[in-house]
Amino acid sequence: MKLIFGFLLLAVTVAFTTGLYLVIRKPAQKKNDLDNLLSLSRQIAQRVRQFGDYLLKLFGPKSEASIEGQVPQQTTPAA
Repeated sequence: MKLIFGFLLLAVTVAFTTGLYLVIRKPAQKKNDLDNLLSLSRQIAQRVRQFGDYLLKLFGPKSEASIEGQVPQQTTPAA
């Protein structure tokens, strides 16, 4: 519970200080900062998604063939 609360407190603190920083900046600089911030948030979201895909690939459900260590063989019908 303390870990969750600590993370939420950190997120609120970052959001608050970012908001104050953007209020102080000049309009031209603010637009550039907002573009950089959006780009950074997209990059973070992409990395989290990639990490989630990696964890799913590593620990996710496996097919029966890979669990048993056998490769399914194709059968050809008799002519």
